Amino acid sequence: IIYGNGIYVAMDGGMCTRSLDGISWESPEFSGVSGLDDIAYGGGTYVAAGRFGDLASSFDCRIWEKSDVPGARFNAVDYSCGYFLVSGDSGTLCNSADGKTWDMLDTGLDADLQCACIIR
Repeated sequence: IIYGNGIYVAMDGGMCTRSLDGISWESPEFSGVSGLDDIAYGGGTYVAAGRFGDLASSFDCRIWEKSDVPGARFNAVDYSCGYFLVSGDSGTLCNSADGKTWDMLDTGLDADLQCACIIR
C-alpha cells in the first residue's frame, strides 16, 4: 500500500484498489494493461509496472494511460530525485521524468532485476 496526493493505493496481481480515507475502497478497471504488480508515486503521478511488459501512469488511480516500452517484463518501480525507475527481466532498466516517456538504460546484465531503488 502506498499513499500519495491524498489517495491510498494497493496493487497486487494486476488489481488496483484506491481509497481516499483508508476505509472505503474502490477498484477502477484498467483498459489495455494487465499484470501490474508494483506501484510508485512521485511528482503528482502514480506509475504501475507489470510482468507482461506494461507500464501505466495516472494522476488519480482511476484513469490509467499505458506507456509503450517494447520487449520488457517489469518487476519493480520506484521514484526518487525527480525520476521513476523500473527494473525487469534480462537486465531491463528504464527511467522517466514524467512516468509516460521512458528511456532504456544499458545495464550490460542478463540477470532478472527484481527491485528498483534510486539512491542519491
